[in-house]
Amino acid sequence: AIELDSHHARTYFDRGVSHHKLGSRDKSFADFTKAIELDSTFALAYFQLARSFSWNYNTDMSRKYIQKSMDYIDSVPNKERLYITARYVRGWESKIPLYEEIIQKYPNEKLAYFEIGDRFFHNGEIEKSIDYFKKSYELDPSFGLAFSHLKDAYITVEDHNKNIEIAERTLSLYPNDPVYKTHQINSYLWAGKFREYFGSVS
Repeated sequence: AIELDSHHARTYFDRGVSHHKLGSRDKSFADFTKAIELDSTFALAYFQLARSFSWNYNTDMSRKYIQKSMDYIDSVPNKERLYITARYVRGWESKIPLYEEIIQKYPNEKLAYFEIGDRFFHNGEIEKSIDYFKKSYELDPSFGLAFSHLKDAYITVEDHNKNIEIAERTLSLYPNDPVYKTHQINSYLWAGKFREYFGSVS
């Protein structure tokens, strides 16, 4: 029964990761919650819940779940331990070296690039954040967080041509996704390219 619960917990966890990747935070939150109901030692599910609460600026709950993740950290592989530890330590200056260690050991780790970019972005160092968001996006153009943050960074520094470029590229890869169509239309509007804008919405 315990093994079956663990298997089902993993199923919910994997589904939660998929929902989170697509930007469906409510669905991913429900899946991760179900995963720890089935397996109370599921360190990575606690880690994902900690991330979810941090996105909602609920620091107390985020700390609660990252502590639970630390309680069971010995059950996860080295790469995931680094992610959990980076989430656990306080201060972005302490977090970045851990994410850099992940990149050094696992060069194609899109989430580590994103996390560094996110730290720079929210610290007001937008230009620095762009390189990391761009690398994360290039590793996986379907990674919605990388795309949305790269878009926001380009808009913040008013590099509207780059914003149009990634909007059009992503839409070409995922032509049936209305989210990316909306981003493309808005990229024209932010750039003041009204002919392209009205041509897209007509």
